[in-house]
Amino acid sequence: MDLADEGLEILDDDECLRLLATTAIGRVAISFGELAAVLPVRFALVGSDIVFFTGEGTKLDAARAGRMVSFEVDHFEPEGHDGWSVLVTGSCTLAAASLVARAEALGLYPWAAGNRHRLVRIRPDFLSGRRLLTGDPARPPDRPRGGTDRAAPDERSAAPAAPIGGKEATGTTT
Repeated sequence: MDLADEGLEILDDDECLRLLATTAIGRVAISFGELAAVLPVRFALVGSDIVFFTGEGTKLDAARAGRMVSFEVDHFEPEGHDGWSVLVTGSCTLAAASLVARAEALGLYPWAAGNRHRLVRIRPDFLSGRRLLTGDPARPPDRPRGGTDRAAPDERSAAPAAPIGGKEATGTTT
């Protein structure tokens, strides 16, 4: 396990690809000069290629031009204070007809209405992943992150947690 100074596990390419295969929604980032558009897509992994259906517009224009794009997926568990993030950078192109059949066989289809039947492929040139390592040893397990002093609600208590303003709530306990 390769650790970054910030308490993050650096993921290798195989783990990045494994994690990519565990989710179906990602975000494609397309640069327009000094601006970027970050757009959600429903995707599948075919080998190491990311594929998604789209219609006319920004994503299809990027594929027609063979532009470099970034693609990101993540998953976080707020209660467990853990999660991961994977970033892919690669060329975005229109996929061949043979790849359309493979994507459909995997159950990939667009969720959004409209004419979204063009398959786009991102071929990774660069993979980067990070896993958040749990553990703030100074923080008791019943305290949320974020600097508040609110304790986690106790299932035996009928009193609500104190508001963020710091005044304690009143209530009865059983």
